[in-house]
Amino acid sequence: MKKWPFRISASVLAIILLLTGLVLWSDTDTTFVSGRTDNKSLETVRPGWPGTPIDQKSRFINDEYPFLPKYRDLLKWTLRSNPFEDEKNRDTVRLEVRDPTAFLDSNADGILWLGHASVFVRLNGKSILLDPIFGTPMFVTRLVDVSSPLEKIRRLDYVLVSHNHRDHIDETTLRQIAQKFPNTVFLGGLGSEDVLNEWKNGYKSGSHRRMV
Repeated sequence: MKKWPFRISASVLAIILLLTGLVLWSDTDTTFVSGRTDNKSLETVRPGWPGTPIDQKSRFINDEYPFLPKYRDLLKWTLRSNPFEDEKNRDTVRLEVRDPTAFLDSNADGILWLGHASVFVRLNGKSILLDPIFGTPMFVTRLVDVSSPLEKIRRLDYVLVSHNHRDHIDETTLRQIAQKFPNTVFLGGLGSEDVLNEWKNGYKSGSHRRMV
């Protein structure tokens, strides 16, 4: 007796049970502000700011309007067709990609776009990378192919990671940066220190990383 029909049936059943459990569980998964968290050493612009609100599971939530989508709603959103698909397919405009060597070799102030949200900034002699992603992470499709500039960057003072979506933070890229520039200061949001510290482990001891 062939085993593959049984294995397929068992896999399908397991997926159905998992999805059913998520749908049922999401009906009771509510969220509310249960506390605040902040960086005690960081001054805030807003006077008297009590900290970023978190819910009962230590997840960040909106301050004024706490919101948690149900899994069944997310599943519907994922499986339904995209109403803007035809419009997106008709959009064939692409930005021109130029050789950045001359700018990276200079000391001039400026801003260099590196694809999607990745940007290189040089200001008053300081070099900053914003949300650097060099290459193509899994499940990410690039509409414009931008070559990695890492070998051409001569100095890097700061790396700023705005948030942890996969198209804004990339383990491979950050490890490469930490290896080439061990003294670079990494700046990230609350809660990102664990993963950033893990990714930079194994490189030059004493290198400084800061999460805000």
